[in-house]
Amino acid sequence: MKLRELSLGYKLPAKWFSNTFIGSGNLSIFGNNLLLWTNQGNDYIDPEVNSGGAGNEQGFDFSARPSLRNYGFKLGLTF
Repeated sequence: MKLRELSLGYKLPAKWFSNTFIGSGNLSIFGNNLLLWTNQGNDYIDPEVNSGGAGNEQGFDFSARPSLRNYGFKLGLTF
């Protein structure tokens, strides 16, 4: 089981922008490839990684790069 993506967003209160040229705003954070749960004996293999191209070779990652975990945030403003 894999937690591939998680995002949380918050719409900023309109009263914060009442005396400005900004109409509205939102703030969100996200993370990708956060957790990977596998069998006890499987410490290294991500079942979504496939070194064989479009075939049925799931889990063979002898030459593929590992899935990267990344985080970020987004600030959205409307004018």
